[in-house]
Amino acid sequence: MESELKELGVATGHNFDRHYKGFKELGLDVAIDSKGRPWILEVNTRPQFYPLKYLKDQSLYKRAVAYGKQYGRTK
Repeated sequence: MESELKELGVATGHNFDRHYKGFKELGLDVAIDSKGRPWILEVNTRPQFYPLKYLKDQSLYKRAVAYGKQYGRTK
């Protein structure tokens, strides 16, 4: 499932970039149906990563913050 979600994210990013230039990060809200299929609920052009701060594993939060710093979004 993880690799399928990564593929979905990359494909969405490429498709989005063809139509809307200049976005450096996107956030996807995805739901998984009862058959295990992912469905994109929405695409965010300024995703919020503060909810990740409350996960036990802080690695995803730290990666998101570091990525934001690369593009001057966070300090």
